[in-house]
Amino acid sequence: MLDWPFLTDVLDQLLSGLPLTLQLAALSLSIGFVLAVFVAGAASSAFAPLRWIAKAHVELFRGTLSCCRSS
Repeated sequence: MLDWPFLTDVLDQLLSGLPLTLQLAALSLSIGFVLAVFVAGAASSAFAPLRWIAKAHVELFRGTLSCCRSS
């Protein structure tokens, strides 16, 4: 049999964390977007060392993601 008071208490606790979760998601999306714009600008830069650093950054994170998926 379901324990409804327990379930409503747990649901209240979960919903109380929802605003913080949404704030953190919005903050991380904003920071990620700004970082992506800078890295994309650096990757298309005419200054070769900056372009190499940006491309190395992109390849490092692409490689990390594929490494994590395979394990």
